[in-house]
Amino acid sequence: MVKTCVAVRCNNSNHDGVSLHKFPSNSALKKKWVDQVKRHRDKWEPTAYSELCSQHFEPSCFTADSILSQSLGLGKKRACLKPDAVPTLFHKPVCEKRKQKGDVCHQRSDLLLRNVNGVE
Repeated sequence: MVKTCVAVRCNNSNHDGVSLHKFPSNSALKKKWVDQVKRHRDKWEPTAYSELCSQHFEPSCFTADSILSQSLGLGKKRACLKPDAVPTLFHKPVCEKRKQKGDVCHQRSDLLLRNVNGVE
């Protein structure tokens, strides 16, 4: 069964050499994870199967033994997150990047929104 990361614009799966991590059961920590994902997927809600890949966590979020095992090539030991780890590494959606630069893509999307909303 192929499992994929729920982060926006992330297509990593359990077949891509990354580790996938289920959302924590601790409600306060889970809320932090959900809030991070919702920064780019505002209406998204996690399911029991939602997972984030290891690429959304700083290296400091992983236990030292899992980092050491991977760096020494000692098999494919799953990267282990520290109990208080919070994902912080997310790509901005393409249009958000362009919006900051005042790109034509953003200008066109504003025009389309005005037309859809009946504003000329």
